[in-house]
Amino acid sequence: MFVFPDRSAVLVDTGPSWAGGSQFERSLEPWLRREGLRRLSAVVLTHGHDDHDGGAASVADVQDVTAWVVGGEAAVPPGEPGGACPAPGDVVHAGGGWDLLCLAAVPDRGTAADENDRSVVLALRRAGQPVGLWMGDLEVAGESLMLSGSDCGPAAAIDVLKAGHHGSRTSSGAELLATFPPHLVLISCGIENSHDHPSHGPFLSRGDTLPILRTDLSGSVLLRWRGTAPPEVRTTRHAAPAARLDTGGGAAYHPRVAPPALPDRPPATVQPNRETHVQPAQHGRSRPEARSSG
Repeated sequence: MFVFPDRSAVLVDTGPSWAGGSQFERSLEPWLRREGLRRLSAVVLTHGHDDHDGGAASVADVQDVTAWVVGGEAAVPPGEPGGACPAPGDVVHAGGGWDLLCLAAVPDRGTAADENDRSVVLALRRAGQPVGLWMGDLEVAGESLMLSGSDCGPAAAIDVLKAGHHGSRTSSGAELLATFPPHLVLISCGIENSHDHPSHGPFLSRGDTLPILRTDLSGSVLLRWRGTAPPEVRTTRHAAPAARLDTGGGAAYHPRVAPPALPDRPPATVQPNRETHVQPAQHGRSRPEARSSG
């Protein structure tokens, strides 16, 4: 969930649904209501797996959505506007000097047979410079295709990498980490999930360690950028030591991790004139992906 300095908001993926409810209704909709955010400038469904697009109907029920953006087999709820797949180089949304740039999207199976590798990948940019990547479920093959394109721009260190495929060892390959070395890795994964996500291996293979925040251990995570400083990081509960690895090699970058907010809820305050991103926690056991081997 992105909230821009002009108070426009973009949701990237909805989480899963189940009989009688959805992850969106449980984790994010109450926070949006408290913040008075009743209109979403865009909802991006990165690809067509239930744990990413299963709650789309729940979003449409309670939010006024200006446009839907989809990747892979993801589908827009009936009667909702939009539904186009972006092209690499498209700006999905812009507000207050920040924007979301599409770096990868594969609309047809002729280019990428695996649904994960059809994910929409977004770069969060401040004044045209990337500060973070949100990878959907993109795996190494899709990363290589993305990096070979002309829309990725030059190699650059970034503040945060939202790891692909829940931190799986099949994602976040060496080429990606070398091109966009992150200072912080954010992994979204369910508690005791059936796929045993995540694997820290891809991030430790660089020869140093990275700060890693996992939603199964840290709960919901809020990143707030103030000017050009590294983002302030807030979590909704204390994490076990394994959840956040110390930087190695004398790294000078140390994200500020504030005390937890209210238990199991995203922080209730979004400061004006700040770019904010909320990554909701996933509660309970993750359901197997409808069209994925995991």
